[in-house]
Amino acid sequence: MTRIATVVLAAALLAPRSALGAGLDAVTQYKKGNIKIGVLALNPYAGVTETYDSNIYLRPKVTETGDKSVIGSWLTEANAGLKFKLPVTSMHQFAGGYDFVGQIYDKDPSHNNGVNQKADLAYMYKGPAGFSAKLSDAFMNTVDPGSSELVDRERRWQNTAGGMFDYAPEGGMFFFSGSGEHVTHKYLSAPMSALLNRYEQTFGAKTGYRLQPKTRLYVGYRRQIIHYNSGAYNTTLARYVPNDRNNKAHLIDVGIEGDIAPKLKGQIQTGYSLREYDDSNAGRTSISRNWIVSTNLTFNPVERVEAKLGFTRALKEAATGPRFYINNNVSFDYKHKLPGKVTFLAGVVWGIDKYADAVTAGGMTSCRRDDLYQQRAGLDYDIQEWVKVGAAYQHRSRHSIFTRQYNYDDHQTSVSLKLSF
Repeated sequence: MTRIATVVLAAALLAPRSALGAGLDAVTQYKKGNIKIGVLALNPYAGVTETYDSNIYLRPKVTETGDKSVIGSWLTEANAGLKFKLPVTSMHQFAGGYDFVGQIYDKDPSHNNGVNQKADLAYMYKGPAGFSAKLSDAFMNTVDPGSSELVDRERRWQNTAGGMFDYAPEGGMFFFSGSGEHVTHKYLSAPMSALLNRYEQTFGAKTGYRLQPKTRLYVGYRRQIIHYNSGAYNTTLARYVPNDRNNKAHLIDVGIEGDIAPKLKGQIQTGYSLREYDDSNAGRTSISRNWIVSTNLTFNPVERVEAKLGFTRALKEAATGPRFYINNNVSFDYKHKLPGKVTFLAGVVWGIDKYADAVTAGGMTSCRRDDLYQQRAGLDYDIQEWVKVGAAYQHRSRHSIFTRQYNYDDHQTSVSLKLSF
């Protein structure tokens, strides 16, 4: 669907009821969540978003060689998907979904156009005596960057398989749970395939005390293993030498989760990370000891207002140079349903990426640091419970000490139409 068609359709849906006549009356009978086949609940959705992106490649205004590299383009995104829930019995349930996004750029479409897909499936078990478990798998095939460090759109896929169990007897004060996860990252073209193809395994357990029926205090331990696919045959040693980015880590967590205070729920977690690399490469950090955080809170002061606060601090895999960087991220999102059918949305994100070891770029040698900023605001209008139109603006920027290599500034303005059943 072209951007002209998007605007025309949005305008038609916002037109007075008399102008739409019987055509709108014919579809208002549908309600969100009313598609069922026996106990199987289906929730299909679709939408189209038209965006003008001022810097589609997220490049500096002037590159290291002095060339201008900022290119803007119109972007049309068509989205469609399906979510389902299948409660087989009171103890067994399946859920999953599929999501499709087609991207069409005005500038250099043969290079920029792409298709992103996601699929997930989960099995949930809720047994007697407070025992529950879950098995899940989530797959994505995308060109979206895999971290805040990367900006280039590279075709990659990622698969996350995991499981967990929780034992919390009703009326009891103590609980115990365990979990495991295997994540596979695969880039489909060089040089990223040689640099970043890997698997990450994380498994552990936590135990704690139930302060209230829906509030738990806990302590936990996790073990993490990161193994890269690429290695090299060393002719001097006459053997295969694994990638020097392979590492193992111990993670210790303490936190509180659930209903933390009146109208405030979520998780506050902090802890300690000890990462050790298999190869003690001279000139690179081989042992890292760091404070880590994983906190997400939702506050509902009144029925029509929702505020979310997030704070994370974690070690991330670096693409080149240093083997890792420390990612610090603070986010705040605000949602307010105004009188009528209008919803106001706003959010800010501030991030700091600090690299472990010094690198040389543009004649300067230093430990790289990037400061990332994002601000967004928008309005959604609910024509019906299942159909909405919206308009939004987002600004993103990165300020690095290596300005001509990594800085960027990007503005995105969009209108959208979304249907969900």
